[in-house]
Amino acid sequence: MQYIDSALESALIALFEMASSNKDLWISDLRNLICTSFGRGWRVNGEQSGRTKLIYVFNEGKGENNPRTTATLNIEWKQQSVPKIIAAIEYIKPLVVEKNISLGEAAKRWKAQNLPEEKKVTDVIWAEVLKEFKRIKQESLSSKTYIEWERRAERFEEVMNKRPSPTSGTDFVKKYAKHFFADIPSGSDSRKRYMDSVYKILEYGVNRHGMSERWLPPSKDLAKELIGTSSKTKQERLTPPISEADLTLLLDTYKEENPRLYLAVGLIALHGLRLSELATLDVRDGNKLFVGSIKQNVQNQGKKIPPRRVFALDIKGKEGLGNELVAHYASGLYGLPEAVENQIKMVEEKGRFSDVGNTLSQQLNRTTIWKQLVKKNKGLTPYSLRHRWAFIAHKASDSPISVRDAASSMGHTTGTHLSFYGSWTSEASIEAAVARHQKNNFNIEV
Repeated sequence: MQYIDSALESALIALFEMASSNKDLWISDLRNLICTSFGRGWRVNGEQSGRTKLIYVFNEGKGENNPRTTATLNIEWKQQSVPKIIAAIEYIKPLVVEKNISLGEAAKRWKAQNLPEEKKVTDVIWAEVLKEFKRIKQESLSSKTYIEWERRAERFEEVMNKRPSPTSGTDFVKKYAKHFFADIPSGSDSRKRYMDSVYKILEYGVNRHGMSERWLPPSKDLAKELIGTSSKTKQERLTPPISEADLTLLLDTYKEENPRLYLAVGLIALHGLRLSELATLDVRDGNKLFVGSIKQNVQNQGKKIPPRRVFALDIKGKEGLGNELVAHYASGLYGLPEAVENQIKMVEEKGRFSDVGNTLSQQLNRTTIWKQLVKKNKGLTPYSLRHRWAFIAHKASDSPISVRDAASSMGHTTGTHLSFYGSWTSEASIEAAVARHQKNNFNIEV
């Protein structure tokens, strides 16, 4: 059977009226028709509400003890509704039997298909897909990562519900890129992440929720075209470290004008901390600084990760400053910026650390000295404070720290360290390295 047309509908109603010598005979005739057309597992009953209850009995060889599932159809339980009931089962059965979709979900889809045309797929069915998709992501991701996924799902829904509605996966992807990519740099990681999310949601809708295959995303060639390419080199995309001269100026200024910000910036820059790690500081044995884990994911969720010790790399001419800052923090003489401390207090409640780092960034961006440094140094960000530690460890010393030890102190893998922290260089640093090499080489007798 396919969708029942008006002529067939009239014929069915007439047939049932002729066959029904009493008011209940049509029910047995309907049940026989359903059994013949769809199999013994499909049954119907009337509810007290006057609507039709659809029953599906799983065939597990247990007779009347076979498990069953039910769903209420928004169809009036009366003889004239027979064609509608048949059409509903015709739509629902393939979803349940072939797509392994629950009867309740399949019934929702059927209902959505029978809404006015402008409210079909986009408003109802994809809303259900997104609801289920977000639930699965919430169960498997850290709170921070889930929040990012939730934002992407919201953007997905926004585009899906725009008028005129997308009609296919390819159409959707093009409209999504047109709607959101205008203000995102071509070839950026942000574009890649958004496009990856779109593809995953579309595939989930088709493969797990029985959406039409027309919603499958297009080839990856189109995705690459929409993501674009960056005009910047890898070197230009890397976050530069703050220079020793600029860091000295920054700390000297904050020490006089904002001691709390001085403490925060100093701890981060001299110990190579992530900004949000300010929420996990722990001083032991007098002056040993430890930080707890803020990187929660599926692999380590629920596991107790031991704190890692971090080590100070002092500024030349300010030897001992790292230990001094740790002592200041431990003494409680003055704390971190109040706004940062407020966010630290709310970490457990919110289930994320990111707001701590975001708040510190806001504090920096409001100060005149930081604005001046950003204007002078292309690409300078608050994370340049952490990158300074990696640069000093490897490039600005005659005795570089090994990649393994530096990565361990900074709390990431050697691969991450080399990709994001160990790759940055500059003409000045290369010149200095060559000069040191020349000097040392000339002192060697051959």
